[in-house]
Amino acid sequence: MQNAIGNLYASRTGSNELKRLQQYLPDMLDNGPNPLRRQIQVALAAFRAGITISINLDIGGFDTHGDHDNNHIPRLVQILDGLDFLWSESEAQGIGDNFVVLCGSDFGRTPGYNDTNGKDHWAITSLMMMGKGIGGDKVIGGSDERHNAYNWDPKTLKQSDSGIHIEPRHVHASLRRLAGIDGHDLMKQYPIAIEKGDEMNILA
Repeated sequence: MQNAIGNLYASRTGSNELKRLQQYLPDMLDNGPNPLRRQIQVALAAFRAGITISINLDIGGFDTHGDHDNNHIPRLVQILDGLDFLWSESEAQGIGDNFVVLCGSDFGRTPGYNDTNGKDHWAITSLMMMGKGIGGDKVIGGSDERHNAYNWDPKTLKQSDSGIHIEPRHVHASLRRLAGIDGHDLMKQYPIAIEKGDEMNILA
């Protein structure tokens, strides 16, 4: 009975949000081959309706343990098409200067091919960041020809043998500063372990 009451409450609350969302949805959602475009249209509508401040967009097909090149490259094309569509749509709707986009994966692919011309899981990956408050036209971090990460000086953000690896914690700490929430009490419940001197300002 408690579950039924909870579901009823959630559905009624959600119906109000759905009505607000419908006000901003386009008359026709994109029906092309790239599923990211439809996700982007719904995401922008939800953002404009004020019912969300954070949205995950997802596209699969990157876990290419077989026939890597023929499967992976078309997915990368879809990602780039989706990013272009996101910015053109957001600019057309007048909100292109008011959000941040992160484009990445939970892991990378091995530098070499396996027996089925695929690539397996690898601990080194990359991330694209763009949007409000993020300085563009630069690359921070890098790896050698075998996809081993270089060390970087946390102050100068230049390659240095005595430096450190750029890790997810550095990205999250920078995003908290960008959002102005790094000193919030809630953030203190979820501290990021970065030693003094290892802080990186990777978004400037």
